[in-house]
Amino acid sequence: MNINKILYYSFFISLCSIVFACDKHDHNDNHGAVNITKIAPSDNQVFAETDTIWLRINLKNSDGDVHNYKIEVKNTRTNAIVYNYQGHSHNSEVTTALWFIQSVDSTSLMELNIATYDHDGKIGSQTKHNFTIQNTTNATDANVSLVSPTINANLKNGSSNPLKINVSHPLGLKNIGYTIKNETNKQILQEKIYSNIPNLKSFSIDSLFNINVTDHTDISINLNATDSTNHVTVRSWSFHINP
Repeated sequence: MNINKILYYSFFISLCSIVFACDKHDHNDNHGAVNITKIAPSDNQVFAETDTIWLRINLKNSDGDVHNYKIEVKNTRTNAIVYNYQGHSHNSEVTTALWFIQSVDSTSLMELNIATYDHDGKIGSQTKHNFTIQNTTNATDANVSLVSPTINANLKNGSSNPLKINVSHPLGLKNIGYTIKNETNKQILQEKIYSNIPNLKSFSIDSLFNINVTDHTDISINLNATDSTNHVTVRSWSFHINP
């Protein structure tokens, strides 16, 4: 091999060494602990299967780049992976804006797994969180029972009457409200809203209402109940009052 070829190969090897060294320098090998902050969904949040589920995750490494990370959602009832995302970043901070919509055969607890990986493929940081997706294909009304006053009861003018209504739903209740209205003059005699009920499957309204009229009057008791999938059940009962 002549001297020119030797010099050429030496130059080529040196050039490759410089390129690879630069490439290695571009990838920050420092991989300290990555801080994982879940912004959405909230812990134990409940979604209907028609909802858009946003996965907003902040990853921050104060000592280097984030590098590889994985966001995975598993249906704990079926063990199926329903969402998987694998990301890569040379930045020290990443905030995801990922979303998916998932149907389920029945209400299912989901497990959100977030993990980061260093340049050797080893897990650096990881967290687990839970949320629920509810089956809403066949939305059903809440079960509503008027206990008092009884249907067709003879309510008297000038009386104080117990009001008791039992409401239940297998998927849980979010809000319940009722009004008692004078149908002759459309006056609201009594009104109450129970908001942000913590997903109770059953709830009882237990109150009193007074009747004071000057003419023949129909009063109505009107109830609306919103379950955890935002399906609204409406019920109404009417009573005639003699002055």
